[in-house]
Amino acid sequence: MSVPRSVITGVGSYLPKKIVTNDDLSKIVDTSDEWIVERSGIRQRHMAEDGEKTSDLALAAAKAALANAGVDAQEIDLIIMVTTTVLPLICRRFVLALCLAYRPPTIFSRQGSSKMPS
Repeated sequence: MSVPRSVITGVGSYLPKKIVTNDDLSKIVDTSDEWIVERSGIRQRHMAEDGEKTSDLALAAAKAALANAGVDAQEIDLIIMVTTTVLPLICRRFVLALCLAYRPPTIFSRQGSSKMPS
């Protein structure tokens, strides 16, 4: 008897290119590098550019995970996405974008079967 199993074959991440340092923050709010580092240990953070959405970052991370796994998107049955973004709609937009980019439009039922939309 064969037992179904799951395997993590690849992981991926992505950070926005724009870097904001504590010194950059001190120009717009009353703080300093020393104050922030002492309390949090943080010296810099990455910030999305205007128009760069969480779903854009997630798609880049998914592509990195596929490359890391050395597999094609059609071979993937499940993607686990983790984000600290508080907007739940972001996850749905990402999944829709990924599905449309790599698979034909499909509607999945609770039983796991699929059919093309009419």
